[in-house]
Amino acid sequence: MAFQCNYNIINSLISTEELLRIDGQSQRIKGIIDTGKTAVVYKLEIGGQYFALKKCRERFENIFHHEVQIRSKIEEIKTQNPVLSQYIVDTIYACSEKGIILSQWVEGNEISHFNESIFERIFDALLEIDKAGLFDFDLHKSNILVDGSGFVKLIDLGGMYSYNPLTEYNNYGFTYPTYHFVERFETRFFLRSLLLEEYNGISRSSVLLKYRIEKEKALKCYNLKREWLSERGADSQVVKWIEGFLTQWSQALKSGTKLYELYARELFRSCIIDLPHSINGGHLDKAIIKINEILRILNEDYDCIFTKENICSDFCNANKREYLLEKYSKILDRIYMQQDRERYYD
Repeated sequence: MAFQCNYNIINSLISTEELLRIDGQSQRIKGIIDTGKTAVVYKLEIGGQYFALKKCRERFENIFHHEVQIRSKIEEIKTQNPVLSQYIVDTIYACSEKGIILSQWVEGNEISHFNESIFERIFDALLEIDKAGLFDFDLHKSNILVDGSGFVKLIDLGGMYSYNPLTEYNNYGFTYPTYHFVERFETRFFLRSLLLEEYNGISRSSVLLKYRIEKEKALKCYNLKREWLSERGADSQVVKWIEGFLTQWSQALKSGTKLYELYARELFRSCIIDLPHSINGGHLDKAIIKINEILRILNEDYDCIFTKENICSDFCNANKREYLLEKYSKILDRIYMQQDRERYYD
């Protein structure tokens, strides 16, 4: 599959054949991002402008093919909804067979701190993307930039899928109610960040203050989403689902105790959901931090986490603390053993 949008901007300056030949030795390269699992990204200078060339790594062709497909869908949506270009990087050329994606280079910075303004900008962007029928599973910090105009912009689209927000929870329809865009931001980025802050000695009161601000902004955002859904005659099941989050969050914001109980539930959920990313990505130190937090919550805050609202893929084995303690203790032991083997062979 291949498509191009506005390729005439650079067509006279570089051919697709030259894009294919580009490697680390090319004179056009002004920077390289080589930390991604599925692709390497080159910052190219073409005709005095900067572009991002993403080249697929071997064995990740299927994932890359999906990203080409969703980018084509996004550019099609942008023709009817151009405001999305503020929030999602523009793709110029993409070809899954050739294993390349060329897009605009976004001059910006990763989000390094959280405050009211940044939460508002994040949720404004995610709400607009959601209303356009797009759901991003991978809201990792490296996939989100704040550009020179102050807009939050998504730059890696491999985890994005299309869906109908009026009739579905997410791209899985009604199958997985756990996943929604605030949860994705929390699991893949925000709650990860708070967990690491606590691990590095930041007080829980400081962490909970940030969490309160985030929940206030999330509540405002989902009130807007509920209004939008109602105005468009959305499926009653979807509206009720969103109203469930509004009820949980508004109740939690009424007292410090209730806020901590929600924090414990959502942190527990996020650690469980995000743990495979850390293990499969080889980030074993972060996996250990997450497992220790899971065990801590099971031991200290068990009564907080098992409520009818707290839905997680691991809860099918419901409310048996001993089962989960044993399960995650065994995973922790295997990780320690793996680290010992790696140190031995080093």
